[in-house]
Amino acid sequence: MSTKPAEKPPSEVFAERLREVRAARGMSRPALARRMTEVGRPMNKLALLRIEKGDRKLSLDEALAIAWILSAAPAHMISPPADEHVWITDEHGVDGGGLRHFLQTGFAVPAWPASPREEDRAELQLFLMRALTAHAAALVDAGRGGDKAGAQAAVSAIEAALERHRKALAEIEDTS
Repeated sequence: MSTKPAEKPPSEVFAERLREVRAARGMSRPALARRMTEVGRPMNKLALLRIEKGDRKLSLDEALAIAWILSAAPAHMISPPADEHVWITDEHGVDGGGLRHFLQTGFAVPAWPASPREEDRAELQLFLMRALTAHAAALVDAGRGGDKAGAQAAVSAIEAALERHRKALAEIEDTS
């Protein structure tokens, strides 16, 4: 993978999303802390402030309870905007769409180059292959489980991956 964009771990993305979603819902830290305690995940307003500032880590149980209380999709709470990157490990980063894909399928799709160039062709082919493999696995899993919505989502994701690849190749052709 090429040089990393500004590094952002999932916990930092969660902290940003927590501030954003809590404000959008008009919920104060004390009110969220009270609700957390009511649902069996005791937390005080200082702990929430420290999480929002990145000074305190939180457990998966706490993160899911916060998402539940705020009626926010857990994937949204840990996924950055599509044009930003999150680093799952020190060596593996993905953009917002790639992380959502990972959360759905278990397969991480690396971030595509923002402006593909001729030298990116091989990497783009690898990205497409990984995306198609992951979406096909999700389609098979959905089919086995009788999950019609999951199967349709996988088919749509395959179509989107192919279109994204076509557009990237067209962009390379346009700049050549």
